Amino acid sequence: KGEFLPPLDLAYEAIHIERHRLRENVGCQDQVLAAVGGFNLIEFRTETDITVRRVPVGPERLRELEEHLFVVFSGVSRIASAVVAPQLRRVAENAGTLRAMRDMAFRGYEIVAGHRSWREMGELLDAAWQAKRSLAGGVSTRQVDAIYQRGLDAGAWGGKLLGAGGGGFVLFLAPPERHGRLKKAFAKHQMLDVKLNAPGAQIIHS
Repeated sequence: KGEFLPPLDLAYEAIHIERHRLRENVGCQDQVLAAVGGFNLIEFRTETDITVRRVPVGPERLRELEEHLFVVFSGVSRIASAVVAPQLRRVAENAGTLRAMRDMAFRGYEIVAGHRSWREMGELLDAAWQAKRSLAGGVSTRQVDAIYQRGLDAGAWGGKLLGAGGGGFVLFLAPPERHGRLKKAFAKHQMLDVKLNAPGAQIIHS
């Protein structure tokens, strides 16, 4: 329509359509990231109360992080809504784990913004992944677990499956000098270069 909306308002609208009109079992992270862009700490109080805080990092620190990230496709595609449904049914049961995962996000912010070691960030990612995979049976699979272990064996400090779970892409954090070993370990898999700080939604013209 060529109308300007504040980025967060656009995210709220996308969340409402996906969750309430399409009735999909999805989270809110992708919609906010796509609308707002940048490199952020995002707090989801409710689906209509979300705050976005820019992570205060300079270009050199951001480049360092990009150089430590390694992303590989698991080879498994899945429908996110089906993976999330069992997790939603266990929210009350998993409340303690979910609170711990929230606290890990703040720790990650402190590591990145405070110029602490990337190894500490990798180990935090590993702890977060172990917590996430405990939320429900479908979050991980034998194939995903095998890929994750292969990455650790090749020298990654830690990582996690991206998205809802069950398949998709696996992110590792590893010293740049070990990326050659990771590429060799995943020679038969699709690998992606990582660039952070993408722009948010924009009005485009045909």
